[in-house]
Amino acid sequence: MTPLKIGFLLFPDTHLLDLSGPAQALRTLGDHRPGQVELAFFSSVPSIASYQGVTLSGLAPLPADDIVFDLLIVNGSKYKDDMISDKESQQGLRWLQNYAQRHPQAAIASVCTGAFYLAQAGLLRNRHCTTHHGHVDSLRLAEPSATILENRLYVCDGPIITSAGVTTGTDMILAWIAQTFDDDLAQLIARELVIYARRDGEQAQISERRRYRNHLDQKVHRLQDRISAAPELPWTAGQLEREVNLGYRQLTRRFRLATGVSIKQYQLILRLEVAQQLIREGRHANIERLAETVGFQSAHAFRKAWKNRFGAPPSAYEGKE
Repeated sequence: MTPLKIGFLLFPDTHLLDLSGPAQALRTLGDHRPGQVELAFFSSVPSIASYQGVTLSGLAPLPADDIVFDLLIVNGSKYKDDMISDKESQQGLRWLQNYAQRHPQAAIASVCTGAFYLAQAGLLRNRHCTTHHGHVDSLRLAEPSATILENRLYVCDGPIITSAGVTTGTDMILAWIAQTFDDDLAQLIARELVIYARRDGEQAQISERRRYRNHLDQKVHRLQDRISAAPELPWTAGQLEREVNLGYRQLTRRFRLATGVSIKQYQLILRLEVAQQLIREGRHANIERLAETVGFQSAHAFRKAWKNRFGAPPSAYEGKE
């Protein structure tokens, strides 16, 4: 298999966490897929100072015109009105413009204020995108034709991917790994990075299936994986015990200690979240069928559970969509 080529384009005053988060996730990907990933870090000069004061040296020169990356990541820098006024940044921007013109379908991603380099290169024209919440208005001025989604962690529009601030670059890369390889591998890498609440770029907040993941109990995570994959199933105590090789009483204690809810409550929350998604997407024929699909024994039980959690019947939620 030909290795995937991933390049990092770095500008002066680069933010270290914008760089290190995605780079660490991709290095960990390489640990699990030896020989399948190649990383390159380059700039217009061999050494640049980060905004945090650490100097990055030994950087490769800007790549030749015929090199195409499977993913090019444009790192964020300290925002300022004239962040592209220096010679080094202008050289990097010209290379980015040339690269995009030569390879119009190439995947290009930005982290945080890296979106401003994309805007200056003309890559956000008429696209949906995002950036750090503190610089949304400035990005609107930089590219008036762009639709800037303020409450997103990352946004994909064709081959262009933009992420919000700082740590969201890691969320973006984990999503790319899930799409390019598979979700299980992305989840594994997230855990190795101690990121148990992997976030979805299309949601403003952490979804319910991730809200209860902020703990380090591996057996509880394994059980959550199984229940999350099929919350509609009638999981028995025996099945749950076999999944993690623990007695049910001990398992229930550990689960509540780690998550703050019981196993049954967790499964109920997931079922209702799936129901919400089906309603949003218009993929439910009626309440009776919806209740059956997500694992309730009757429409009455579904309505009762929904009202207890959300304070209103499902019909009120349908009316909002």
